[in-house]
Amino acid sequence: MTAQTLTEAFAAQVKSGPDRPAVTSTDEEVTYRDLDARSDALSARLRQANVRPGDVVALSTQRGVDMIVALLAVLKSGAAYLPIDPSVPRTRLDQLVERSGAVLILTDGRSAAGSGPEVMLIDAGSVDPIATPADTVPATADSLAYIIYTSGTTGEPKGVRVTHRNVLALLAQMETVVDITDSDVWTVFHSLAFDFSVWEIWGALTHGCRLVVVEDDVARSPSAFISLLRNERVSVLNQTPSAFLPLMRADAVDPAGLPDLRLVILGGERVSLPTLADWLRRHGDEHPRMINMYGVTECTVFSSYRPLTKRDLSRPTVSPIGAPLPGNEFLVLDANGRPVGDDEEGELFVLGPTLSAGYVGGTDESADRFAPLDAAGGRRAYRTGDLVLRRPDGDHLYIGRNDRQLKVRGYRVDPNEIERHLSMLEQVGAAVVTARDYGDGDVRLVAHLVPPPGQAADADWQARITAEARATLARALPASLCPSVYEALDALPLTVSGKADLTALAAGEPPTPPPSTSPPDDTPVARITEIWERLLNVKKIDVDDDFFDLGGTSLTVTKMFDEVRKTFGYPIDIQVLMDGFTIAVLSKAVEAAGVESYDDERSSRKAVEP
Repeated sequence: MTAQTLTEAFAAQVKSGPDRPAVTSTDEEVTYRDLDARSDALSARLRQANVRPGDVVALSTQRGVDMIVALLAVLKSGAAYLPIDPSVPRTRLDQLVERSGAVLILTDGRSAAGSGPEVMLIDAGSVDPIATPADTVPATADSLAYIIYTSGTTGEPKGVRVTHRNVLALLAQMETVVDITDSDVWTVFHSLAFDFSVWEIWGALTHGCRLVVVEDDVARSPSAFISLLRNERVSVLNQTPSAFLPLMRADAVDPAGLPDLRLVILGGERVSLPTLADWLRRHGDEHPRMINMYGVTECTVFSSYRPLTKRDLSRPTVSPIGAPLPGNEFLVLDANGRPVGDDEEGELFVLGPTLSAGYVGGTDESADRFAPLDAAGGRRAYRTGDLVLRRPDGDHLYIGRNDRQLKVRGYRVDPNEIERHLSMLEQVGAAVVTARDYGDGDVRLVAHLVPPPGQAADADWQARITAEARATLARALPASLCPSVYEALDALPLTVSGKADLTALAAGEPPTPPPSTSPPDDTPVARITEIWERLLNVKKIDVDDDFFDLGGTSLTVTKMFDEVRKTFGYPIDIQVLMDGFTIAVLSKAVEAAGVESYDDERSSRKAVEP
C-alpha cells in the first residue's frame, strides 16, 4: 500500500472501482463513487465551519451509511475523528469533548449532541462549490486520524492518539497475514468507540470491499445475525470471543450454514479454546479460517496473530496470541527489565510502526507507558501490563494482567474509574469492582459495596444503594463500565497484608439466586419474571424494567431467550423485543405466539377431519 493517508488509500479504490458497492445498510446501498461524493460534500461543510487540519471533530452517531460518510469527511478535512458511542451519558460526552479539544460535534440527529462546540447534522445543510481554503494543508502520514478514549488507571479516561501512518502500517501488516480482495464482504458490527471498528471499516474500504452495517436489533439476535451473514454473503467476520459464542450456538442449529464465510477474526479479549471446539469440529479450520488477534488501542488495534486449528483443541486451555505481526517486535521482560527465557512468564513490551503517538495531554503517563527501552537498544516501546509466556516455537500465550485492568466483552475496563464514582456516594463506605465469570464466557462486572461504619449491609441498604449506584453510574459512564451485579458486604475480605482480596472477590461463588418474588401463578409475566430474577440475581423486577439496565449482557440475553423458548415451547424470535427489552413486551409476544400456535393446531385438526 503506497498511500500516505487513509483518504489517499480510499481514493485509490474509488478510482479503480467507482461503481462497486461500498456500504450496505437496511434501507440503502451506496457505491464507492457515491460515498466519495457524499463525504466530499460534508467535508466542504466542515471546512466552511472552520474545521482545519489538526483539529478534532467528535462523532456521535448510530451505525449506518451516514457514519461512514462522516468518518471520511472528517479525515478529508484534515482533522481527526473522536468516536463517542451514542449510548453514553450526556455528561460523559461533554467530558470527552472537552478533554480532546474537539472543535465541533457531528451527529445524525438521533444521538446525543452534548454542549460546548458547534453541533452539525451529518446529512443537513447546503454546500457552496468552493475549493479547499488556501490557508489549509492536506493531512500527512503523521497527522492524527482518530482519538479513542479508554478506561484509565487514574480513575479518568485516557485518549489514545493514532496517526494515519499507524493505521496504514497495521493494514500493510495484515495483508501479509490474510488475503483480502475487492470481492470480499465485511460487517460493521462494533461501536466506533471500540478500536476493533478501525480494522473493520478501514480494512474493508482501503481494499475495495463491501461493508454491511449490522443494526443493533440484529446484533442482539444470533439467529437474525446468521441470516444477515448468509443473505449478504459475508466473507470476512470480525468478532470478540464473547460475541462469537451466541453466534456459534445459532449456527449449530441452522441447517443452511454460512457457505461464503472464509475468514473469522477474533480479538479484543482472551480466547478460550474449549469454547471453540464445536465450531472447529463442524467447520474445520480451512473454510473459514479462524485467526486470534492480540493487541491494545495504544498499538493500533492488533500487534500479533495466531491461526486457530483443530490441533489446538488438545492443548491447554490458555489463550494463544501467536507471533508479532511483520514489522512488530515482542520483548518479554522480568520485573528488573531483563528478557526472560522460553516458557517463563514476563511482561510484554511491543515495538513497531503501529505504536501510537501517546495520550491526549498525558505527558507523564505517555512517558511511563511509551518509553525508550534499554533491552531494545533505546528504541521506543509500549509497556502493555500484560503477562505472557513465550514458547520455544515463537508462539506467545496470554496469562493475564500485572495490574487490575480487566477486559469485559472486548472493552478495556479499569476498576479504578468505576470505584471512584461509587466511593463518592454518601451511603458507600468502600467499593471494589471485579469481573466474575458466570460460565460460557459470560463475564460480568461485579461491584462489591460496603456500607459506612455503623450501617448494616442488610437487604434494605442493598436495595437502596444498588438503585442509587445504578442511576449514578448510568449518568456518568458508558454501559461497558457499568457493573451488572451489585453485592452488599459487611466487610471486604483482606489479604495478609491488609489489602482487599481481589482474587477471593472475583473467584468466589456467585451469590445464591434470590427466591422468586413473582406471584404464585402460571401467567407468562410470572414465569418470565422468575427467569429474569434468577439469571440476573435481582429481586422485585417491574414489568417495565429494561433487561440491560438490570445488568443484562449480550450473553445473558441469549441465555434468557433460550430459557423462555424452552419454558413456553413457542418458536419466537428475539426481534420481538425491538419495542423494548422488558417483561411487559416479552410476555405479550409469548401470549401472541401461544394464540398463533393454538390457531395453527386447530387448523391442522380441521384439515384432517373427515
